[in-house]
Amino acid sequence: MRTTAQVNKKILETFGLTNSRHVYAAALLFAAKNSSVRGPFNDVSPNPVTMKEFCEKLGEATNRWSWAHAPYFSVRLLLGEVASATTTSLRGIPKVLQDNAFQWKYPTLDEALADLLSHQT
Repeated sequence: MRTTAQVNKKILETFGLTNSRHVYAAALLFAAKNSSVRGPFNDVSPNPVTMKEFCEKLGEATNRWSWAHAPYFSVRLLLGEVASATTTSLRGIPKVLQDNAFQWKYPTLDEALADLLSHQT
């Protein structure tokens, strides 16, 4: 059985939200093997979701209630000016990888959650 930390880590890794080496390994190997991939690229999900969408999908997949976010004013009180960096989205698009036909193992949140939860006992 996986711990909550392991589940959270896999979800974050699936969508390129951490600096874990194996998250980026597939894209880096792809880029190294394909001469058409030039310059920097965003290793992010091809189907980004908002935190609200993420929480809704996670709640549906686990049949549990899931909250969407903390109120901005409370985050601002805790973090000060750094709050905007944690509450806004860059909505990065993996254009270089998409243009070169890179295949994500789990291109959508639904697929990632289905795989993740299929390993639960």
